Amino acid sequence: MRMRKKKNLAPRMEACGMYLIKDPFSMRGRWRELMPAARELRVELGCGKGGFTVGTAAAEPDVLLIAVEKVPDAMVVAMERAKDAGLKNVFFVDVDAALLPDMFEPGESLVSAQEESTTALPGQKGSLFPSFKAKDVTGKTVTNKVFSKNRLTVVNVFATWCGSNEFELPALAKLSKADDMKNIGFLGIVLDVAEDGKTDGELLKKAKALYKENGKPYPYLITDDGLNDFCDRVTLLPQTYFVDENGIVVGDAVSNALTESNFRQFINQRLAG
Repeated sequence: MRMRKKKNLAPRMEACGMYLIKDPFSMRGRWRELMPAARELRVELGCGKGGFTVGTAAAEPDVLLIAVEKVPDAMVVAMERAKDAGLKNVFFVDVDAALLPDMFEPGESLVSAQEESTTALPGQKGSLFPSFKAKDVTGKTVTNKVFSKNRLTVVNVFATWCGSNEFELPALAKLSKADDMKNIGFLGIVLDVAEDGKTDGELLKKAKALYKENGKPYPYLITDDGLNDFCDRVTLLPQTYFVDENGIVVGDAVSNALTESNFRQFINQRLAG
């Protein structure tokens, strides 16, 4: 299991330092000092790469936006977008949403900190899996409608360099063909083949080799725009999610490299509710 980091993360964060609140807890009760003339103060949880945040800030320049994102790999892209747009009314915080009550006084933001901290972020239990239309390693198109075909779908996110591929991928492949898994779907997401819309040909070859070695068991997806924000929140690899027929994430993600028996146990637990 390894941490995933974007290239040149530190210098990119430093270049956008004017948008980062390094000590948000010291701002409790003082957030409006950042923009005294602001009509209101809003907090956005899980801003990802900032598409919505930056668009909102540009459309409503009299609103002060505080964007919370605990995954720096995603937040740095949002900060770069804000900088490129020359925005003055949006700032970013790199903390867990559960700590919001320590950052904001009751009623300080548009929505209370307690309500904000209970919002399910993408990938968390109870959240809606993002809509996507992606190609698998064979070029076939797969969409999030695939979830409706099964009671539960196992979504395994991995990279071509994961050492655990040699036993985790075969375990999932074997499980996907088991007689008692007929109502269970399986989906792989190869996280490192494409980045920022560009596909690495050599890594694609490696992904195709893994797909072939494991008997072409189920789709191995290449990340697209719909999956990028979600995947940028994945900091430990490999990581596995469980999604029901309505596209809702069931239970917590598991980050340990797992055996067939362990995967079976987690699947049964989530089916039991």
